[in-house]
Amino acid sequence: MSDFEIETFMSNIYEPYLTACQLALWHGLRRGEVCHLELTDIDFSNNIIKVQKKSHLNWNPKNETSIRTIPIHSILSFRRILRFV
Repeated sequence: MSDFEIETFMSNIYEPYLTACQLALWHGLRRGEVCHLELTDIDFSNNIIKVQKKSHLNWNPKNETSIRTIPIHSILSFRRILRFV
């Protein structure tokens, strides 16, 4: 997507979908990873998101290399993430 397309897309969606789309676009998260994100996956002191297996939900990332740690982009506020999760 071009910068213009991203800007147009983002200006036409609202919460909680905005945060979900920002997580997907700026962090490279897949739909299932965004949907299965839990508060325990976010390390606010180190500004990272952990993509990991969820045995209690019977969910696994797409493959083993999908299990990763991602730095949180500065555009996402902690309040916004907390409301989403």
